[in-house]
Amino acid sequence: MGVPSPAWESEPPEDVAAALEWVAGASRPVADLAEAENLRGLLDALFQRLDGKPLAHTSARARRAVLYGCLDYAVERKLLSSTR
Repeated sequence: MGVPSPAWESEPPEDVAAALEWVAGASRPVADLAEAENLRGLLDALFQRLDGKPLAHTSARARRAVLYGCLDYAVERKLLSSTR
């Protein structure tokens, strides 16, 4: 009995593939975040609830941490450049 191949090497289930296709079509390229105007728009949207009211501080802090992690990953993958 061999070791199973990693999940990323197998085809995703049909519903997951459809969701990923939708996300890819509805998303902007990561490189767009290099423009300050685009990043500001993301931050403004990120810190609002769906009804337009501001998020609670703890929720905003959690979202900010996830965004920073994603941006660090984008820099690591050379999808964005770092000015550090």
